[in-house]
Amino acid sequence: MRAQVGSGKTAVLVHKVLYLHLVVGLPLSSLAVLTFTNQAADEIRTRIESLVGDVAPSRGDLWLMGTFHGVARALLSRALPVEKLGYRPGFTILDDPGREALWERLAAEHKLAIPRRGLGRRMEEFALAAPPDGEAGAVLARLEELARAEKVRRNVMDFDDLLVHAAALLGGPVPSLPPRFVLVDEFQDCEPRELALLARLRGPETGFFAVGDPHQVIYGWRGSAPDLFDRAEKELGCAPLALPVSYRSTRTILEGAWALLGDQATGSDRPVGAREGGAKMIIRRHHDPFCEALYLAERIARLRAEGVPLREVAVLYRLRRQADTLRAVFCERGLPVVESARTTFRELPAVDWLSRVLRAGVNPEDSDGARRAMTDPAFGCLPARRWNDAVFARFELRRGLSGVAAVRAFLDEKRRPEGAPGIWLCDRILALRAWLATQPQGGLAGALFTYLDLAALLRPTTPAYLRHVEHARRLLAALEASCAAHGEPPSLGIPRAVDAIALGGLTGVEEEADPQVDAVRLMTLHASKGREFQQVFISGVNDGLIPLARAQAEAGGEAEERRLLYVGVTRAREQVELSYHTRPGEVRALPDPSPYLLSLPASLVEWTDAPAEAAAALPAVPVKTPAAAKSEAGAWPVGQPVRHPRYGRGVVVGNSRRAASSESNVAGYGGEIECDFGKLGRRSFSEQMCPLVALAGGAAD
Repeated sequence: MRAQVGSGKTAVLVHKVLYLHLVVGLPLSSLAVLTFTNQAADEIRTRIESLVGDVAPSRGDLWLMGTFHGVARALLSRALPVEKLGYRPGFTILDDPGREALWERLAAEHKLAIPRRGLGRRMEEFALAAPPDGEAGAVLARLEELARAEKVRRNVMDFDDLLVHAAALLGGPVPSLPPRFVLVDEFQDCEPRELALLARLRGPETGFFAVGDPHQVIYGWRGSAPDLFDRAEKELGCAPLALPVSYRSTRTILEGAWALLGDQATGSDRPVGAREGGAKMIIRRHHDPFCEALYLAERIARLRAEGVPLREVAVLYRLRRQADTLRAVFCERGLPVVESARTTFRELPAVDWLSRVLRAGVNPEDSDGARRAMTDPAFGCLPARRWNDAVFARFELRRGLSGVAAVRAFLDEKRRPEGAPGIWLCDRILALRAWLATQPQGGLAGALFTYLDLAALLRPTTPAYLRHVEHARRLLAALEASCAAHGEPPSLGIPRAVDAIALGGLTGVEEEADPQVDAVRLMTLHASKGREFQQVFISGVNDGLIPLARAQAEAGGEAEERRLLYVGVTRAREQVELSYHTRPGEVRALPDPSPYLLSLPASLVEWTDAPAEAAAALPAVPVKTPAAAKSEAGAWPVGQPVRHPRYGRGVVVGNSRRAASSESNVAGYGGEIECDFGKLGRRSFSEQMCPLVALAGGAAD
């Protein structure tokens, strides 16, 4: 189903599931519902649970509902014969950092002539596209072969393996499969491996239903393409349907966004707006990102005063680092912000370390978790420089050991007595599965904390100890809650939940603000997909940023950049304001507006410069300082509260006199005034041309 932006795609998908279950009578366990994000999967699952009726479905009924990777993992764990591929039951997930570390280690051990920089990107391209010719392709193929064998030996699969192996094993007869119906959300984001999984998941009698918008294809680097719907109609034998009406944005926003698509905008796909008119889109020029941040802070403050909740305001940008200036200025002005990039478990040292320990415990054949736990910079017992992967690999081969048992023996032989803490931890890891089998579901979090002696291992002498303990307890509580939600004993629930951590689908592990928190949303254009707000500001729409300079050199890159801006604009319900900077401050960004903005019809937009009211309210020329502020040190004594038209309130922290200028022949040229503006840092100004305003007694303006 081709669905326009804001047309209610998710609602249609949910009601299709309910129709199949409540009207047609298909069991929920026979319906496969696949999404691309955990957030979308949780939303669909929650809606189904709330609308299905008096008897809430169990997690077992919804086992085929989740992300592509989550469903593939469930298939491989519960239904597919992984033994045919050399794996054993109880395999675990190898996350992206672990996979890249594996590639680098194997390349070094086998002396493969391949640069380490960008190795992960080259291996991804090797998997998705035709390998390069000659020696380069042969080296990549050899590394992939070595990695495949090593993953089987360690009984781990990476994210791509989940899709590829599930598709391969679905070719044979499998009890309880295929499902009666397959439903896909955001179908336009499918890449070749996901399409292959869908094709193998379907049986001769399996129905298929997918919703998506070809104008929101913004992940071309993953292999998704705008022509996917046309190919699906032919290859899957689907009948095309349409959701042409958009209910979200005003007609002005829809028509402006449509114009941004350029040649991709065809008449047959044009959205039909359910809403009338609306305010014009604004294109505003700013001097630089800092000046824009000051303007946005005041503009958003006025919106709040007018009754607009801050959570209904979003500032979007192309590159994540563009948020730095916005965040600093907003916080200095007292505006709370929430950034879309969640604080993931990998950014929480205690959670990252503990998850590796648990992964090694549920799969003792995988030595990666134990080795990285031993050499972790925050909690490891050995410095990373004291661990040599090549020496360890030879030790494994010589002793005929593998996994955590090999790590323990290696520490015992090579590192005593300094390896004693690591040996103790290895013993705990090796005994974890047997210990879990003896534990009740209740109180599991506290029991695990004690079993692993985390009170000691989390380094109680460090300043961040209490925070690390809090994060570790949060992870353990999430594990216990997951076991309870699925009705599983710890021996079964913990392995599944540990994999869910790697897949990003364990609720409570990652720090994410409550969607109801009243704060301005800062996010990249990519991260804004699937969201909506009353007011949207898009910062830095400069040539070289949107489109990115490098994207213009890639096949299909320019068209995808247009679609990305289309997605950003259509996040707004009422008002869109786009900006560009005469001093953008980004490499290869030009001081000109994006050429895409020139395609907007003049009747829909208003081009303007940054407003001058903020500067007008505060003189930008030197003013006389009150007599009380004068001293022998000059007109600006240390401690004098001041106000600057750009940097806001601050305080004088330095006043240095300078000798006469030989070039200007002006005696007593003066000095420099240094001020501290808090989060905006320190700035220095010439005493003779000082733009500061003295605030008497530190009073607010």
